[in-house]
Formats: sequence, C-alpha cells, structure tokens
Amino acid sequence: MRAILGLIIAAAVLWGGYWFWGASRAQSFAKELLSEQGATGEVSVIGFPNRFDVTVTNPAFNRDKVAYSAPFFQVFAMTWKPWHLIAAFAPNQVIHLSDQTITLSSPHLLASLLMNPLGAFAPRELRVDGTKVALASSYGWHIDAAHVTAAIDANGAPLSPRVGGRLTDFTAPVPVTGLQDLIELASFDATLDLQRPLDRVTSGVQVSAVEIHDARINWGDFGLTAKGKLAPDAQGNVSGDISISLQGADHLPQILGALGLITSDQTATLAKGLAVMEGAGQITISLSGGEVRIGPFPVGVAPAWPH
Repeated sequence: MRAILGLIIAAAVLWGGYWFWGASRAQSFAKELLSEQGATGEVSVIGFPNRFDVTVTNPAFNRDKVAYSAPFFQVFAMTWKPWHLIAAFAPNQVIHLSDQTITLSSPHLLASLLMNPLGAFAPRELRVDGTKVALASSYGWHIDAAHVTAAIDANGAPLSPRVGGRLTDFTAPVPVTGLQDLIELASFDATLDLQRPLDRVTSGVQVSAVEIHDARINWGDFGLTAKGKLAPDAQGNVSGDISISLQGADHLPQILGALGLITSDQTATLAKGLAVMEGAGQITISLSGGEVRIGPFPVGVAPAWPH
C-alpha cells in the first residue's frame, strides 16, 4: 500500500513539475515571439494541471504601415498534446492600414493548428472557423458573413497541401443590378504545389502551381462552378486554363464590370457573346502570353504570379 501511495505521490510531483516547466517554456516562447515580430502584450499562463492556457492581454503590432490591436488573444493546449494548439480571438479586433481602419468582429472566431511532434513541429493542419464575422471600414464599407471556414491540410503530402475555404450568407462586395445584396455561398477547394515543405509556422511559402478542384459561387439566380490549373509562365505571369460552368450567365458581364475587372466596352462585348448561351453554358478563362481571355474575348492583363 505504501509503495502504491509513494508511486502516486511521485507521479503527481513529476506531473506538477512538468506543468510548471511547460508553462514557463510557453510563456518564454510567447514573449520571444512577440519581441521578434515587434509586437507588445502582457503574457500569462494558467491551466494547471492538465492544460496550458496562454493569454496575451492587449496585444498590439505596428509595422510596415499596418497596425493591429485587440483586448486579448489566447492559445490553448492539453499538457499531453502540446503539438495541437487552439487559438481564440477577441470579439473585436482593430486593423489600421495606411488609408483606413478596419474593425473585425465575431462572437466565435477560433483557429486550430496541428503540428508534427516527430518533425520539428512542422505544421500539418491549420483550420479557422468563425460565425457572424463582420468587417467594417472607416471608409464606410462593410462585409458580413454568417459563417467562415478555411483550412490547410498537409497530412501525408507536405509538398502538396490541400487548401480550402467557405463563406455562407455574406454581403456582396459590390451592388449588381438584378442580383440580391447577399451571396449565399462562395467556396474553394484546391491543391498547392510547393517548392519545399512547410517546416515551421513562420516559413515563407513558395507556390509553383495551383490546381483548383472546385470553386463555386451561388448568388441569387447566378451560379458559377470552376476548375483548372494555374502556374507561372517564363515571364512570371499567371498562366493556365480555368473551365467554368454558369447559370444565369447574363449576369457575369455586370459582375465583372462592377468589380472593375473589365471596361464598359468589354462588358458590352462579353454580354453579346454570352447572350447565345441563354443563361447557361460552359466557358473557359485562358491566361497566356500575359493576357486574359474569356472564350475568344480579351478582357485584361494576366497578373504577376505572387511570391
């Protein structure tokens, strides 16, 4: 009996020592990370004995004409699984840009980061989930979404992670005649080709190609689904083909024009070309030679491949 009691006491002492050691390491790492990024905030750790709950009170960041502030930011991890982190954001966050201030608000905005404990804690999976997410600008514009999700999954494929996102019931970025102000769905599912795997959270990412498996928009009686593959050409511009299926195709020229992606003359030309589809059809967006075409119609200049 004494031996069993002694083992229990020894295990409790060792576990408690492990928690205090881990809490100290977590606090030191958080402070170092804030310092490296030029950010400020008061760091505290609680959760004894089974969790590490790290709270940064009044985090603030200001660099390269971008500033950020919030009442708090929290990261949670179970003591027996410190490679799986859950982050909780404050209901209201403020982002200051050079020309405007944007307020981000959500009563439920969480992120989950799963790392590989056997691979220098390289990221394996990142997920973000938010409800009633709202962006409001000092310029007067605002975007609201009922639900926002995004994910990067590199499990088993560090050079080809799967990426995706989904927004439901969100404010249209521009008004379009004949369409409602609310977009029911926008989603994206793709695979990235990386030049090297993600080795740590702060790594730079170099993408050599993007394969779009499924992208879609449901906006009133306008519907769009797309798939294709994009990669940089020899000049460093985006190249490739995207196949698109349309419902309510007659709305497309107005949407592209309202977004400023095509001129008024191109809007009229594209509308005439799509009229033969009678509201539905298949089109291909081609990017090659620095030019963008919708079917046979040139509509713009291909953007540079992001680095």
